[in-house]
Amino acid sequence: HDEFGQALTGLKFDLAWLGTKLMPSPTPSSVTNLTNKVRAMSGSVDALLESVRATATSLSPVMLDDLGLVPALECLATTFQRRTGARCTVDATPGFSSPALPPEIATALFRIAQELLTNVMRHAGASQVRMRLHRSYHLATLEVTDNGRGITSERMTAPRSFGLRGMQERTSLLGGHFRIVGTPGLGTTAIASMP
Repeated sequence: HDEFGQALTGLKFDLAWLGTKLMPSPTPSSVTNLTNKVRAMSGSVDALLESVRATATSLSPVMLDDLGLVPALECLATTFQRRTGARCTVDATPGFSSPALPPEIATALFRIAQELLTNVMRHAGASQVRMRLHRSYHLATLEVTDNGRGITSERMTAPRSFGLRGMQERTSLLGGHFRIVGTPGLGTTAIASMP
């Protein structure tokens, strides 16, 4: 993010400098066209900068680092509710109330929750989603349940199910397990558990 941001900011300053050099008095039509092009390019750089910021924030939000997993998931749930109108709740056992969870586990659980909410938004047509965090023995577990269409076994094994495969791989790399179960017309439950 920092490298992209610095490069894009530098490009924006270069475009601003070029724009000032193209403003002689009186303005021929070719210079006017170039000036308009510089303004359009500058607008594109602004949009790209905002996109990079949004992507960096969604990958590892500052809130996750500063406050812990539960507040980050609550923020994610609020954003999801605002976008979809579906009710989204977060329930957590007291062990998740502090930022003491190892950062790699917190980030993995957050990203899995993000992907699951994206899937609910795209495919489930759900009106309610519940995220539940709990600890049992030495496992941290995230359960995400919706009351939507219910994922089918064909969808779970489809070759283009990159999101599902990514969640399985992310969990496996940290020594955990991921499973997803759907009941047509009743909803889907996904569970990620990590040591």
